[in-house]
Amino acid sequence: MTGSAPEVTGGIVVALCTHNPRRDILEGTLEALRLQTLSADQWSFLIIDNASTNGVLESIELSWHPVVSTIREDQLGIAFARQRAVMEASARGRELLLFVDDDTRLASDYLECGLELGLKNPRLGCWGGQLLPDYEIEPPAWLPPFAKYLAIFKLSEDIITERFSGNYDVLPPTAGMFLRVRLAAEYAQMVMGSKLRMELGGRGDQRLGGEDSDFALFVLEQGW
Repeated sequence: MTGSAPEVTGGIVVALCTHNPRRDILEGTLEALRLQTLSADQWSFLIIDNASTNGVLESIELSWHPVVSTIREDQLGIAFARQRAVMEASARGRELLLFVDDDTRLASDYLECGLELGLKNPRLGCWGGQLLPDYEIEPPAWLPPFAKYLAIFKLSEDIITERFSGNYDVLPPTAGMFLRVRLAAEYAQMVMGSKLRMELGGRGDQRLGGEDSDFALFVLEQGW
């Protein structure tokens, strides 16, 4: 664990869960966080190293943030990494948790806008933004109609709902998902004993989606 600055109450824990990240892509994610308009004293930065072996996390530059910690989670799987993030966020006394994937570059005002939405709308349990692609190579012509199934979609307007009617567009992906920490802790407690739910999101090279939908559906079930 690195980082010794004192924690403060309120604000956001930004949690980046990663396993063997690619350095060039991760550096883009970190640079986008460094450029956030929200003052760094209103958010702390938590990196969950999920059993990485490629050494990238040992040499990244993090001195730009005053409250940063790197926590090792040796149980491989994004569900275990996110469980650890929730536990750490709860211990730090923050009110909101923001998940950021290691290949996600947030808009510079993402934290500021997300915090403002949470303050203005106290019944929001989880929320997020649109997820736009940055392709390394031109995708095949058949891909765009199916992109939403990769959690890639552009929003023309805000969507808010209190119930799930089968439209998955209302469920924000975990890449950029804000959660009330106490709700996240309740979810973490619920799934602790569920072997099936702990498989969601995949582990290592095994890919199984659905963990973001599970988070959001739980929030709706709780009446948020």
